[in-house]
Amino acid sequence: MNRPDFSQKINAKAFERNTKPKPIINKQKNPVSQAELASSPWGKLTFFLDRALGDITPRSFGKKRQYSELAVIQIKCLEKLLNYKTNNWDDLLDELDELDDEEYNKAENFYYHLSRKYSIRPDKFITFWHQKISEFVDLFEKIVNSDQLDLIKLENFANIIDNFNRSRERSFWFLHQLPYYLDEKNKYFLLNSESYQTIIQFGASEYISKFGYQLQKEFNLTRTDIKEKAAQNLVQELGETENNLRAEISRLENENQELEREIQDIKENSLQEAVYTLAKSLQDEQQQPVLDQLFSLYKKIDKLLENNEGLSTQDTLTCFINLENLFKAFSTLNIQPFPPDTEAILEITGEDLDNNKYNYVSGSQFISKEEVKKVKCVACGWKVGEEIVTPAKVEEIEN
Repeated sequence: MNRPDFSQKINAKAFERNTKPKPIINKQKNPVSQAELASSPWGKLTFFLDRALGDITPRSFGKKRQYSELAVIQIKCLEKLLNYKTNNWDDLLDELDELDDEEYNKAENFYYHLSRKYSIRPDKFITFWHQKISEFVDLFEKIVNSDQLDLIKLENFANIIDNFNRSRERSFWFLHQLPYYLDEKNKYFLLNSESYQTIIQFGASEYISKFGYQLQKEFNLTRTDIKEKAAQNLVQELGETENNLRAEISRLENENQELEREIQDIKENSLQEAVYTLAKSLQDEQQQPVLDQLFSLYKKIDKLLENNEGLSTQDTLTCFINLENLFKAFSTLNIQPFPPDTEAILEITGEDLDNNKYNYVSGSQFISKEEVKKVKCVACGWKVGEEIVTPAKVEEIEN
């Protein structure tokens, strides 16, 4: 087994020092406490990078050296991409004239996978990722700082991660650019995180492709987590809907009971008002109050019956006048007998019987609604306006 020489051992120890994360950023001029980091979404991201460092960076000395050398070329590629305006990836590669053939091939391979086999032009690539990283920053701050989950925001966040997840080149590009989309304070958090610097040091290693999934796992934002949260929200919404419906049913039942009480009050008040109107019409709106006359007549007849006596001619006339006044009072209330002439011969149809205008008490059966029969009235009916109270009783006149 070949052992590394002394210089290799020194380099290995240097890598160990560089890749060992610290729990806080502790620069001499601007020390940052854990409490300050914990209150910021981007401070929480640096804590995540500390914990995930072993999974998303190489561990062996050989891999570390391989990817740190490759990262130098890849960072040059990113600098050219950001600073050189072109619509062609070959033009970018031509600008890297300081690279030897082997380095050139590595740069070409990096651009090839970064652009997904040159499926997007450099200028379009920059525009696309500017939008996606800006959206990521906005959504990450809202999701991490919010107790109420917005499933649409979570879904959009997962879609952004899909754009670089499992791709070492795009994951490196995303992390390399992320600090420059933050405000100065949060940019300081990230750029001065030793874990972040270690990740960038190893460039687009095979391990960095796990970053997207590890990030989702850390903050419970995987597709499975989102589905579970959607199911929980659905159950909660159904429960709230059921409670709202039950409350609405209870409210409507109370309203219905209140309306029934109001209807009953209206009926009682209407009946009371109708009786009062009738009494007032009989009493106050006549030259000789009908109720007084009827009551006086009632007392007189009662006394005569006790004494086994009959009505005098004068009493009979008084009774007739009182009854006439009573019917006049009924007429003012639109209470009228019909037909007007109970002695007249009437012609009625079967339809008149169906309308409950007449009660056919004697005679041959009607064959149809249109058949006409001559009848006489044996008892008048009563109506209020055009509404029948009781039908008139009629019987057929024999031919």
